[in-house]
Amino acid sequence: MFIWLAILIALAPAFALFVYVARTRKSMWLAFALGAVGWTVAFYARLLILTTLPSVLDSVILIIVLSSLSAGIFEEGVRYGLMRKIRYLRIDWRHVLSFGLGWAFIEAVLIYAVNIFSVVYILGFAVPFPDMLVGAVERAFTVIFHVGLAFIIYRAVTSKLAWVAVAVALHAAVDFISVSLYYMLRLPVWHVEAAILAMALLTVIFAYKIVKNEDSTTQINPPTITEQEDS
Repeated sequence: MFIWLAILIALAPAFALFVYVARTRKSMWLAFALGAVGWTVAFYARLLILTTLPSVLDSVILIIVLSSLSAGIFEEGVRYGLMRKIRYLRIDWRHVLSFGLGWAFIEAVLIYAVNIFSVVYILGFAVPFPDMLVGAVERAFTVIFHVGLAFIIYRAVTSKLAWVAVAVALHAAVDFISVSLYYMLRLPVWHVEAAILAMALLTVIFAYKIVKNEDSTTQINPPTITEQEDS
C-alpha cells in the first residue's frame, strides 16, 4: 500500500496541475504528450554517455560534472528544438506549462515509479516508506524546476538564443549541486531535498521575471487555435 502512496506523491502534482489547466483542450494534451516524448528522447540520447562514464573515468567529481552537463545539454537542447519547431507549444503560457509538466511527469514515471515498482514487486526488496518518500518528494519538487526551465526555453525561442545556454547552465548546476550535496558533502537527505526545492523555486522566479520583463515585440507570432477547434 505504501508504495502506491509514494508513487501517487511523485506523479500526482504534475498530472493534477496539468488536468486543472488543460481541461479538455486537445492542443494542451498534445503539448503534455510532446513534453513526455521530449524527455524520453533526451534521456536515451545521453544514456550511452551515462553508462560509459564510470568505465573510462576514475574521478567521481568529473563523472558528476559530465553527467550533470550532459543532462543540461541534451534536455534543454531537445526542449528548445521541439518548442522552436512546433509552434503551438508556445501559443500561450498554458501550453508552455503543459509542455513542462509533461516533461516532469514522464521523468517521474520512468525514473521513480517504474524503478520503485520493480524493486518492490519484481526484485522483492522491502523498502521502508521513509526511503520511498524521499524520492517521491524529490520528483514533486522537480516538477517546479522543469516548469521554470520550460519558460526559460520559451524565452529563448521568442527572444534570444542565449537563453538556451542559461537553461543548460541552470540545469547542469542544479544537478551537480544536488548530487554533490548528498554524495560528496554527505548532507542529510532531507537537507538535500530542501536545497532542491529552493533551487527549483528560484528557477521559477527567475523564469517569471525574464518572461515578464523581456521586450514582447520580439515574440514570434503563434498560430491561432479557437476554443471550438481545440475542444
